Amino acid sequence: MKKKAKGKIRFRIFFLIWFAICILAGCAWIGHFYKEGWQECRTASPRDTLAQKEIESVEYRLKQTDEQGDSVPVRLAGLRMSPDDYEESAWVLYQPETGEFYTDQPCYAAYVWQNGESKQYYLYDTETISRLYDSVHFLYGGEPLLYSIYVKDDQFVPGELFVVKDSYLPFPRYQTEGRKIAGEWIDLTPDNTDGWTKICSDRSKEYLASYHDVYVSESHLEESAKKTSMDGNSYLSGAGLIGCANAPEADAFRQKIRSELADEYARIRENQKQRYKDAENGSVSAETLDEYHVADRKELLEFYQRSDKAQRRDLPKQMYKKFQYDTTGRSWNFSFEDADVHFRGEDWMLYHFQYINPQKMFYRLFLVFLPLMIPPLLVFSLLIGLLLAVITYSVYSRRYDIEAYRRSLTGALAHDLKTPLSVIYGNAENLRAHVHPENADEYADCIMENVTHIDEMIAGVLGLAQLERRTAPPMKDNADLAALLHTAFQRKTAAMKQRGLTLEESGNLPLRGNADMLTQLAENLAANAVQHASEGGKITVSAEKNTLRISNPYTGELDVKALCEPFKRGDAARGSQSGSGLGLSIVQQIAALHHLRLTITAKDGIFTAELKKTMLPILKRK
Repeated sequence: MKKKAKGKIRFRIFFLIWFAICILAGCAWIGHFYKEGWQECRTASPRDTLAQKEIESVEYRLKQTDEQGDSVPVRLAGLRMSPDDYEESAWVLYQPETGEFYTDQPCYAAYVWQNGESKQYYLYDTETISRLYDSVHFLYGGEPLLYSIYVKDDQFVPGELFVVKDSYLPFPRYQTEGRKIAGEWIDLTPDNTDGWTKICSDRSKEYLASYHDVYVSESHLEESAKKTSMDGNSYLSGAGLIGCANAPEADAFRQKIRSELADEYARIRENQKQRYKDAENGSVSAETLDEYHVADRKELLEFYQRSDKAQRRDLPKQMYKKFQYDTTGRSWNFSFEDADVHFRGEDWMLYHFQYINPQKMFYRLFLVFLPLMIPPLLVFSLLIGLLLAVITYSVYSRRYDIEAYRRSLTGALAHDLKTPLSVIYGNAENLRAHVHPENADEYADCIMENVTHIDEMIAGVLGLAQLERRTAPPMKDNADLAALLHTAFQRKTAAMKQRGLTLEESGNLPLRGNADMLTQLAENLAANAVQHASEGGKITVSAEKNTLRISNPYTGELDVKALCEPFKRGDAARGSQSGSGLGLSIVQQIAALHHLRLTITAKDGIFTAELKKTMLPILKRK
């Protein structure tokens, strides 16, 4: 029990060590992943130019403003929708010749079914937009959970809103259908609702505040209306963000464009007119011509025209550069794109400015992916740690058992050699001192017998070591183990008669192996049975199918587990001190080499050694 307890402690120690190593390795891998992610976030930037396919898409969307009556700012906001608060965009549609321009106006669109058709109402208030935006669950459709709104003209204001808690965590994606979302309902109804019409959702509050696959689209309105036959009623289907409006830098840039672009354009045009007037009516000095590398007044005017056109064309870009240097958001990455588009029969310039915040981008990456990585890491570390602990414990236990086995074998051999050596030393002293000279031959015979006994012990140990190394000759002989036992018992007929033992045999057990080794096995089993059977007892050898049993009566108490240990004799009552004490150890090793399992039992005064064939090789015990 003590050895088993120590083994459990060792196994737990191995498991904890390997588990900790796996956790550290996993953390290092996650750290590398986030390091690479942070590097990508830090260096993230949009493309330098818009692809031709995207430009055509922009022109198509702008064309719809005239066909469907939507405002150009809303169409611009919908060009590149990004629900992520780490990435913001601002669009400017600009006519360099006339100075006319539009900037995108991010807003929320409420989708309703009203008077038998689908309609959209818009929310432009920046503060309210941010309030709705912060309340959504990004991995749950990315839309605010509104139960009611108030509409007038083409605008709406929110009424009852469900504010979601822990909106960044990814687990709700895998939640049970219909499970309640963590959060609470708040009422944003304005104080004065005169002239506004209240429209409620076609879903209940309980439905909205639970996990469902919700996707807002205009087709949903028509399908829902057909299913519920609510053509004559008005109801809210949902709301979605058009464009991005959560970054202060993006909003500040839009306001700067709207407040300064027209004035800056007017100032440029005024300067241009004055230059043209001076060049046309006044005298042009030679220094001025040399400064602009022109030959005469005509070339100077042409140069002014090209320069003024380029200046008007690049006006948004110059304002953007000024804004970029003036902003305090130094941690943001700014980038710029421009393209020529055709709108309302004219050539316009489309400017796209994008803002990327590496800190917020990485924060989102951290919140979304880390919870998904931790459970697999723990499970993986647990399984790998358990497997490595089993392997390590098996290797360690095997080495430990080998060392313990060798120490036990050495100690037992030294102990058993002391008796014959003492006898040899005593008889040698008698011979040297000429004590009882008439017994000199007996002293000499006793010395020779003990030397022979020591030689047998050493030979047995060497044979056992050879068997344990499994360096035995090839096993290609056919033999009958029952017949070999019969021959072995025949050689011990005299000893059996002296002790009054009888033998009963039945059956046979054919084997393919090494004849010399099987003969040694049979000799050891026969010698063990004859030496340790009770006086006048009967030895029984029976073989059937794949099993052979040798039984004999015994007296006293036996330690069955110790009988196969080298130099173990179980109990003094088993017989005299003759024999090497290696018989059953050798039997066990030879049996294992021949795919035989040795089982020893001692019950009700009957000692039984059983050899049974096995399909798989038997690992030798150390």
